[in-house]
Amino acid sequence: MVAVIVVTILFTALFTGLSQGFAVSLVTTEKLRANQIVLERIEGIRLVKWSDRNNTALVPLTFTNSYYPSAVAGQSQGVSYIGTVTIANANLGTAYKADLDKVTVTVTWVSGAITRTQQLSTFISRNGLQNYIYYN
Repeated sequence: MVAVIVVTILFTALFTGLSQGFAVSLVTTEKLRANQIVLERIEGIRLVKWSDRNNTALVPLTFTNSYYPSAVAGQSQGVSYIGTVTIANANLGTAYKADLDKVTVTVTWVSGAITRTQQLSTFISRNGLQNYIYYN
């Protein structure tokens, strides 16, 4: 009887540990995908010409992406990520403040019953990387 109780406790602990491990792994992979989406969006914005940075056709202020966007017909695309882009003056109080904007990309998604968020900010400038790409 004691052996059955000990084995029951051990199996319960084992399965609890396994289920929590899988849950942590799931959240980690979802967060990794959120980081990829945020970085993809920010790097795309950094390549847009300065004069086009507020063009919502080139830089949409809201977007939706999925965990597995290249799923074929009949496959689930997984978690949906809803993103927002904010482009505003950096307000750094410097002489070149009119030539510098702060870009913030935020992505939210629901994992289980919990809403999670990933956010990244960077600066873009009038004389930045896009000049090497688009020669404006």
